[in-house]
Amino acid sequence: DYLNRIGNDLDIYTQEGFFNNQHKMGTLALIDNLKDKTEEEIFTIYKSRGEIEQLFDVFKNILHADRLYMHSTNATRGWLFINHLAIIAYYQIYKLLMEHELLEKFSVEDFIMHIQHIQVVNINQKWIPLEVSKKTSSLLDKCNLSLPIP
Repeated sequence: DYLNRIGNDLDIYTQEGFFNNQHKMGTLALIDNLKDKTEEEIFTIYKSRGEIEQLFDVFKNILHADRLYMHSTNATRGWLFINHLAIIAYYQIYKLLMEHELLEKFSVEDFIMHIQHIQVVNINQKWIPLEVSKKTSSLLDKCNLSLPIP
């Protein structure tokens, strides 16, 4: 970042300043076999590994999907499929929060916590939503969502 700022001709960032502060910035050394890639492309590829690590974190700590108690092949396949759908849903919610610039205030877990309490009841063959908290209603409004009524 500092070197890029030097390249943008910002006066406070100099080559000499970089060398004076280099020991404070840390070093990232990568070994690769990507001969046709620039340093920036290689770094971008490396950073994408963090997204994979985040996916595993979601899988383990949020979905608690790292525990397998299945005893048959079909049960394991079903478990894998359901967890695959859960990860897709997680990232759809993440995308929704990101598109509406709500990630600073709400996490995916917060969103799930709010919507899991939404209930509808069937009275005389008509579905009626039960009361929803103001915070949940506000969150749905900010995401341009409405209560699903079957």
